[in-house]
Amino acid sequence: RCPPPPQKDIQVAVMYAFVARNEAAQVQRVTAALQPVAAQYREQLAVIVQDSEADQFGEVPFADPEALPKVAILSTKEKWYALEERAADAAGVAALAEDFFANKLAPLIKSQPLTEAGTADGLTVVVGKTFEEAVVRNWQKDILLEFYAPACGQCLKFAPIYEQLAEELQSVDTVVVAKIDGTANDWPHKLFPAPSYPTLYLVPARASAKKRPKPLKYSGERTYDALRAWLQDTATHPLPEFVRKEEEPEDSGVDDELDEL
Repeated sequence: RCPPPPQKDIQVAVMYAFVARNEAAQVQRVTAALQPVAAQYREQLAVIVQDSEADQFGEVPFADPEALPKVAILSTKEKWYALEERAADAAGVAALAEDFFANKLAPLIKSQPLTEAGTADGLTVVVGKTFEEAVVRNWQKDILLEFYAPACGQCLKFAPIYEQLAEELQSVDTVVVAKIDGTANDWPHKLFPAPSYPTLYLVPARASAKKRPKPLKYSGERTYDALRAWLQDTATHPLPEFVRKEEEPEDSGVDDELDEL
């Protein structure tokens, strides 16, 4: 069974200060910088000093993770916020907390490089930084989206089927067949819950950009015929006529018997 994506549920925002291992002086400086913020926002913010070698550090999509110390806030909505251009001193930490609670910060986005995004043979690769534009705001088209994990055996087995569908529909302007690596990119989890890989959603085209997307989860068999028929029935825009592949008749064995005579 393929592993599920990580799920989080936190009650208050958490400020993490990530420091280098065995750097006692760095820990002391950062701890001193954090104390005023911890006191000022004690009811709204938990403050933690964390070793940069901890798993939590790898979850934060810092632009320059090598430059320690690093300070970031994890919101109750599971989004990371940081001011990487500011030093991790008292002034920088205070500015981060102030801007966070004033809703002045944009969340950090975990994303593969933009060079990974694009379309080939009808299959569009979406990354964290292109998700909003390619999926959420792409209101004029029907978007079939697969959440997958590169090391997932079921995803690898399904890949040729999905690629075949994408290639077949690449000339249809009203539909996008896309995929996103759920292990390497952020996406709006509440809009697209993905309890396991692979997970497929259709985002039907809407009447206007003001209409909120309403993704439909695919729960059928992971076969070409089943997925193609579901897409045919569910998409907003009409698709080219789909005819199920006829099952080949079973071999009667007559020819083999004649060959043996």
